[in-house]
Amino acid sequence: MRTEELRWIRASAIIGAFNFFIIAAIPILATVLTFLVFTATGHILTPQKAFVALSLFSVLRMPLFLLPQIIAQVCRWHSCDIVVRDTVCGRREDQSAIWF
Repeated sequence: MRTEELRWIRASAIIGAFNFFIIAAIPILATVLTFLVFTATGHILTPQKAFVALSLFSVLRMPLFLLPQIIAQVCRWHSCDIVVRDTVCGRREDQSAIWF
């Protein structure tokens, strides 16, 4: 049971590190890729279009910021859920680790 819990905690830490990278990179990558695709398809990027797009990406920054954190929290919840269920159901192998 403990090895499974440690595996979930390790996975949560790895996902958290990956999420930190995503949090920092997604808004920038989305903006740059959008402008690259727009100009690569033959459209002319005017300042009016660029500033409108930048303001829309600014609005989308918070949802893009929260999504990876929500995924990491779900993984942490799953790890805690396993421990609580095992403790309540009495399937815990090491009873000395339970502090009540």
